Amino acid sequence: MNQARISLPAYYLHQLVDTLSVLDVDTAAWLQDHHLQVTQFGEGFVDFAFDDFRHLLEDAVQRSQEPGLGLLVGASLQAHTHGILGYAAMNSTHLLQGLELLERFISLRTDLVRIERHTHDGQVQVHFIEAADLGVIRRHILQAIMLAIHNIVGLISLGSPLAAVVFPFAAGPEAALARDLFACPIHYDQNWAGFIVRSEALAQALPMSDPAMFQEAARLCQQEFDKRQQKAGLSQKITRLLLQKQGHFPSLTVMARLHHMSARTLHRRLLTEGTSYRAILDEVRQHLADEYLKTGKLTQQEIAYALGYNDSANFRRALRRWRLATTATSP
Repeated sequence: MNQARISLPAYYLHQLVDTLSVLDVDTAAWLQDHHLQVTQFGEGFVDFAFDDFRHLLEDAVQRSQEPGLGLLVGASLQAHTHGILGYAAMNSTHLLQGLELLERFISLRTDLVRIERHTHDGQVQVHFIEAADLGVIRRHILQAIMLAIHNIVGLISLGSPLAAVVFPFAAGPEAALARDLFACPIHYDQNWAGFIVRSEALAQALPMSDPAMFQEAARLCQQEFDKRQQKAGLSQKITRLLLQKQGHFPSLTVMARLHHMSARTLHRRLLTEGTSYRAILDEVRQHLADEYLKTGKLTQQEIAYALGYNDSANFRRALRRWRLATTATSP
């Protein structure tokens, strides 16, 4: 949500550079035009302003003229490339345990999406939910991340347990490549992104399982997660808390109390991060409204109530404002 900045593992960026090199892109010139050098990536995490990252990836697609760039990068991200998270998943006892692990700790690898599991009409669905409006890079980001997770799931299952892959956009010229890489049916133009998992595959024992190794790796994931939470900015912590509340949003005073500070101190701290409590709440409401509208299951009045609006007219005004802002910032 508050995606003014994002953080990505340097290895993912190196894979993007390697993929572009294979596609005969002058990667040094590409990076130089964005005031970057590959030596800046190092081996840890690379911090970007989100708009800078979006422009970087958009330019990469333009220079490569490869509509399947996200798929090619995702194909290179195998289970071992995800550090302790991939290692923990490889030692899962059953697929459900692996999916729960990925759902809980995907933020260790990327904060561009989060994962949620749902059961719908007897089907288990794994939803990849955008943490911010990805705009023109949406297709490439979703395809890269979903294929990377698909690679983990396929490895630990020694085959694909997926009944289908679902995308919220139309089939493009890379559709045949997507079918080959995901090796299952793909449904386009849907109102969500993710996987449909065969329910009988969830509880099957996994051949690579090592419960003791899983517990130790999961403990290390939790340890890394806790460290990142401590380092996360106050605005990010508030965003996560508001997403958990989903409609039961606390006031500024209550939110300040939850963070052991006064309302004035909270306001001042958020100003130093370039935002405010009202702005964060507005972004959260916009994100949740988009998700509710995509499902098509709630009326605007019901969505307004779910988002804490006492008057549906206020929600309609906010909806118009969000749409105008999105139109104004679209390239």
